[in-house]
Amino acid sequence: MTSAASSPLHLLLSNDDGISALGIRTLANTLAQAGHHVTVVCPDRERSATGHGLTLHRPIRIEIVEGLFDDRVTAWACSGTPSDCVKFALSAVVKGKPDFVLSGINHGSNLGTDVLYSGTVSAAMEGLLEGIPSIAISLADYASHNFQPAADFAHKLISQLSQQRSPPVFY
Repeated sequence: MTSAASSPLHLLLSNDDGISALGIRTLANTLAQAGHHVTVVCPDRERSATGHGLTLHRPIRIEIVEGLFDDRVTAWACSGTPSDCVKFALSAVVKGKPDFVLSGINHGSNLGTDVLYSGTVSAAMEGLLEGIPSIAISLADYASHNFQPAADFAHKLISQLSQQRSPPVFY
């Protein structure tokens, strides 16, 4: 864990809404502009309600994405599920263990039994299974396209959590 709030964090981001979703772009760009090292690995298309599914019997395709995010963000599109994306990132993309795995910002809530089916929550759970503090972030509104308040909250939250010796793990 990074010991000071002003020190850059190493962050892995994913989602289930796909690499082009406004929520992941807002979150990644906000965190990169704050000085953090941001790696994004997301499905190449929407993969909502995939639960914690993994791709087993067909190849997973990976492609670097340029021009969609802030220049400081490294981004990959993956043909697999959100869980596949995090597994791939941790095994082949990210050097060392990230400080946090963040999933989202999901367009629409993940409440109650929805968490059992949510690809957003499953991506965060994959980080948790690897012992990494993980957070799934969702808007509780399908109509709103303003992800900035949620991105600002996520930045503030990880800054505060990074100051703790053992930050809690969220899912």
